[in-house]
Amino acid sequence: MEATTKFYNEGNIIWVDLEGFASLELTNQKVADLKATLGPHIANQTIVIDSTNLAVFKQEILPVLAECYEIYSKFGRCIMVEAKKAIVNIQLHNTAKKVEGFTGQFVKTTEEAKAILGL
Repeated sequence: MEATTKFYNEGNIIWVDLEGFASLELTNQKVADLKATLGPHIANQTIVIDSTNLAVFKQEILPVLAECYEIYSKFGRCIMVEAKKAIVNIQLHNTAKKVEGFTGQFVKTTEEAKAILGL
């Protein structure tokens, strides 16, 4: 899995593009990297997770995905861009429903996310 992060200071926005297949080891590393970069002011920030080009998750990854949603819940706002692949979207939505307190907003396209944020 490739992850590219962009920062938009004017909107206090962190935009993460995810693509490809996620191995358990790499996914755990990416989660650790994300935790290490979070500051005390994330409640004032927006995170956008662009899953457009993600591949289907193996079942072993889903608990790590739930951990990600718990992290995203700490942000002031979370926007999740859905994947092109329907099965990935099912995995994303089903996992989100299982995470208590997750209030992220799912959108269909990056354009929709950008419009919401005024980018």
